[in-house]
Amino acid sequence: DHVQHFEITLDEVKVGNHDFTVEFWAVETNAASNVKVTEFKAGGLLVNTINAKISLPRDWPIGDYRLDVKMDGKLVESYDYEVSEP
Repeated sequence: DHVQHFEITLDEVKVGNHDFTVEFWAVETNAASNVKVTEFKAGGLLVNTINAKISLPRDWPIGDYRLDVKMDGKLVESYDYEVSEP
Protein backbone atom coordinates (compact mmCIF):
# COMPACT_ATOMS: atom_id res chain seq x y z
CA ASP A 1 0.00 0.00 0.00
CA HIS A 2 1.55 3.30 -1.12
CA VAL A 3 -1.21 5.44 0.41
CA GLN A 4 -1.13 7.22 3.76
CA HIS A 5 -4.44 8.27 5.35
CA PHE A 6 -4.69 10.95 8.03
CA GLU A 7 -7.48 12.22 10.22
CA ILE A 8 -6.29 15.39 11.93
CA THR A 9 -8.31 16.63 14.89
CA LEU A 10 -7.63 20.25 15.78
CA ASP A 11 -7.47 21.37 19.41
CA GLU A 12 -10.57 23.50 18.93
CA VAL A 13 -13.34 24.04 16.41
CA LYS A 14 -12.45 26.72 13.87
CA VAL A 15 -15.52 28.78 12.92
CA GLY A 16 -15.54 31.03 9.87
CA ASN A 17 -14.45 30.77 6.26
CA HIS A 18 -10.90 29.40 6.58
CA ASP A 19 -8.39 27.89 4.18
CA PHE A 20 -6.39 24.95 5.53
CA THR A 21 -3.17 23.53 4.12
CA VAL A 22 -1.57 20.31 5.31
CA GLU A 23 2.09 20.10 4.30
CA PHE A 24 3.78 16.70 4.28
CA TRP A 25 7.52 16.86 5.01
CA ALA A 26 10.22 14.19 4.79
CA VAL A 27 12.27 15.27 7.81
CA GLU A 28 14.96 12.60 7.64
CA THR A 29 14.48 9.55 5.43
CA ASN A 30 16.68 7.15 3.53
CA ALA A 31 15.80 9.09 0.32
CA ALA A 32 15.88 12.77 1.37
CA SER A 33 15.91 15.16 4.30
CA ASN A 34 13.93 18.34 4.95
CA VAL A 35 11.95 18.07 1.71
CA LYS A 36 8.28 18.97 1.30
CA VAL A 37 6.70 15.88 -0.29
CA THR A 38 3.33 17.44 -1.13
CA GLU A 39 0.48 19.47 0.34
CA PHE A 40 -3.26 19.06 0.69
CA LYS A 41 -5.69 21.99 0.71
CA ALA A 42 -9.14 22.15 2.31
CA GLY A 43 -11.62 24.82 3.31
CA GLY A 44 -14.69 25.17 5.44
CA LEU A 45 -16.93 27.27 7.63
CA LEU A 46 -16.89 24.96 10.67
CA VAL A 47 -13.82 22.73 11.01
CA ASN A 48 -12.28 20.61 13.74
CA THR A 49 -11.30 17.54 11.70
CA ILE A 50 -9.33 17.39 8.44
CA ASN A 51 -9.10 14.18 6.41
CA ALA A 52 -6.16 13.88 4.05
CA LYS A 53 -4.72 11.16 1.84
CA ILE A 54 -1.39 11.10 0.00
CA SER A 55 0.28 8.45 -2.11
CA LEU A 56 3.50 7.64 -3.91
CA PRO A 57 3.90 5.35 -6.93
CA ARG A 58 6.42 3.31 -4.88
CA ASP A 59 7.04 2.37 -1.24
CA TRP A 60 7.45 5.27 1.17
CA PRO A 61 11.09 5.85 2.11
CA ILE A 62 11.83 4.74 5.66
CA GLY A 63 12.35 7.55 8.13
CA ASP A 64 10.84 10.49 9.97
CA TYR A 65 8.06 12.68 8.59
CA ARG A 66 6.05 15.69 9.76
CA LEU A 67 2.64 17.13 8.97
CA ASP A 68 2.29 20.91 9.29
CA VAL A 69 -1.30 22.13 9.49
CA LYS A 70 -1.78 25.75 8.49
CA MET A 71 -4.92 27.87 8.76
CA ASP A 72 -5.02 30.93 6.51
CA GLY A 73 -1.25 30.56 5.98
CA LYS A 74 -0.32 30.37 9.68
CA LEU A 75 0.95 27.21 11.38
CA VAL A 76 -1.58 25.86 13.91
CA GLU A 77 -0.37 22.29 14.57
CA SER A 78 2.53 19.97 13.70
CA TYR A 79 2.55 16.17 13.95
CA ASP A 80 5.62 13.92 13.72
CA TYR A 81 5.41 10.30 12.57
CA GLU A 82 7.67 7.53 11.36
CA VAL A 83 7.55 5.16 8.40
CA SER A 84 9.31 1.90 9.20
CA GLU A 85 9.84 -1.44 7.50
CA PRO A 86 6.79 -3.72 7.55
